[in-house]
Amino acid sequence: MELQLQATHLFTVQNSSLNKTKLIWNNLRPGEAFHWSLSRFKSTVRQPEVYARMARLQVVAKTEALVE
Repeated sequence: MELQLQATHLFTVQNSSLNKTKLIWNNLRPGEAFHWSLSRFKSTVRQPEVYARMARLQVVAKTEALVE
């Protein structure tokens, strides 16, 4: 007997911090993706020009959209 399950979409799993970090890392430019420590990675992503580019690519949410 085979168990039949409907295809599901787990929004929580897809948006987990590990998956988000991987998505951000994969969208960094080569010169930005050389940091091996988590603190340097975070400081790179916090740079206004990097964060703005990630927002344009819809990798991260625009901060203005979160405030409204």
